[in-house]
Amino acid sequence: MDKDAIREIERMTGPIIHKDPNGNEYIVKKDGAYKQIREEYDQQEILALSSLDAFIKMIKTEALGQQLGTLYINIAKPDYVYCFMAPEPEFFMKRPELYEVAAKDMFKDINGASMGFEQALIALKTRFQPTDDLADVVNQLSSGITFNTRRAYTDDGVSNNVSMETDNYTTLNPRSVVELKPYRTFLEVDQPISEFFFRIDEKGVRLIEADGGVWRLAARNNIAAFLSEPLADAIEEGRVVIL
Repeated sequence: MDKDAIREIERMTGPIIHKDPNGNEYIVKKDGAYKQIREEYDQQEILALSSLDAFIKMIKTEALGQQLGTLYINIAKPDYVYCFMAPEPEFFMKRPELYEVAAKDMFKDINGASMGFEQALIALKTRFQPTDDLADVVNQLSSGITFNTRRAYTDDGVSNNVSMETDNYTTLNPRSVVELKPYRTFLEVDQPISEFFFRIDEKGVRLIEADGGVWRLAARNNIAAFLSEPLADAIEEGRVVIL
């Protein structure tokens, strides 16, 4: 039997390519099973959610309820989390992304920014979770702020002294390093505590992060702990993996 005959037999016995009136192509096997040939498959867009609570509810009521397979939760950043699945061969090995949530109600970062006394007080009272050091800083600034004052500043890099003169004479000796908990991650979780350099000079008040960014790891751990409790059963069964 020559090669042309062999090729013809293989063509006749192998899958057949069928095109319908709309131009869609299908692979039809000998047993009648068929599959559409497509460059890309329809895939749902990732659903943007507004809170970690909503993120958990969608996983429990939709993704786990439909038994879609193992779900992976990636805490990509302290203010961004998303959920995806393992690559699917029929989707060209793409990883379906189901849900995402971003902390969009965050305050503007004040790290290193110079603020006037009144602006600093407002920021400290609205952008930070309470701590003992926060109360000390607020009390010091509140007791020392007056108008039409003359101030003298000394800062040797270790200590920071401020003299403020009005009808009475007041001297502030603010602590050089304080532990504060600014809102830098989702409001549902405990904010990570960090050390800040606390400086007062003729320009106002400055808070400078002094932990080298370690707070980001603490924030991810806090998010993971928050997600783990309501999803504990699914995690134990291997249906949910928190990265």
